[in-house]
Amino acid sequence: MASFDFRSVNSDVLGLAFAVLMAAAQKTWRGYRERRADTWPISYGRIDRVTLDAEHKSVKFKCYYTYRVGEESFVGSFRKTFEDPEEGRAWQDALEKKQVAVRYDPEKPSRSQLRESELEPIVRSAAPVIPSHVANESGGIKVSAARLCSVVCAIGLAVTVVMIVEEYSGRTVIAPRIAFWTGWAALPMWFLGLWIGGKDKLSARTPAWMKFLGYALLYYAVISAFLYPHGLKERRAYWGEPRYQLFLYFSALECCYLRLQHKRRADQQGYGVLAGPST
Repeated sequence: MASFDFRSVNSDVLGLAFAVLMAAAQKTWRGYRERRADTWPISYGRIDRVTLDAEHKSVKFKCYYTYRVGEESFVGSFRKTFEDPEEGRAWQDALEKKQVAVRYDPEKPSRSQLRESELEPIVRSAAPVIPSHVANESGGIKVSAARLCSVVCAIGLAVTVVMIVEEYSGRTVIAPRIAFWTGWAALPMWFLGLWIGGKDKLSARTPAWMKFLGYALLYYAVISAFLYPHGLKERRAYWGEPRYQLFLYFSALECCYLRLQHKRRADQQGYGVLAGPST
């Protein structure tokens, strides 16, 4: 009869608890900074210059704005990445030379912030939109890939959790061939997820709970390199470390979720991406 390895469980639980604490501390600090910025006073400034830099299949939007606090004038900048160049040009046309609300730190007025949520209404009121059926044509491949990838990642997560439990129970539930392909597919699924929705993830559109769990799994994977539980070492070497697989599969699933949510919002609102003026 297989015995349960409580020593390994204690070591792994310690690593997982430390990872959750690190993610919680990061979330608390981020929340503190956001709440602190909400209390900053507002000065109405002006966007003086907007630039668009092409990078592979995306564009980087950057605008420079000026604002005044008392008798002093300050300069700030705002950055955003777009997958669709047309959407970036729409932001450029809508915001250039526009008056905007600037939040500044009263203790250090040169530190300021433009809120994306406060810029979006300006852009939407100034730029026409592409109908949803036209917008969906360009994103159809990624949406289909997101659906397939999300199913694969969900299965990969479930199999990986069982593999971790196997290390402590001493019993083999997952066939070696399935375990091998689960480990082999983790990294390709992660890269596929970045292609599907990595830009949305980097632009902080991820739900708070998902972002928290993603960071916790990342820290858990890193910590496991130092708190390596004893278990099925031969099998682990055969298909890879399951704790890294947890992070890779979940991160890819997160990107797929963002892509599908973006399509759902576009369908509900009845429009696709913002478009620049026709020439």
